[in-house]
Amino acid sequence: MMTARLKVFYREEMVAVFKTDSPSPRKPALVVQDWQAAGLPFESVSFAPVSQEDYLLAHDPVFVERIFSRKLQNGFFNREEQVIKSLSYTTGAILASATDVI
Repeated sequence: MMTARLKVFYREEMVAVFKTDSPSPRKPALVVQDWQAAGLPFESVSFAPVSQEDYLLAHDPVFVERIFSRKLQNGFFNREEQVIKSLSYTTGAILASATDVI
């Protein structure tokens, strides 16, 4: 019997390390480490990050500029550079995984 391998769209650039009570910014790395330690069968798939321009397909240009320039708080209610750096990779993972299944 062949065991199915789950595709995991992960890159280290997705992980944002900054002071927070939330584990969310570190979850991608923690999950991959846990699954590796448990010996679970999965395939790590790389992907392209989205561009800042890609966000304009769904968001107001002023909002995008203010988030990326750290003039406006992000979803973690801060302006941490690490969060901004991880955005394009986190969104890229979502886009790549959705594209992979259609």
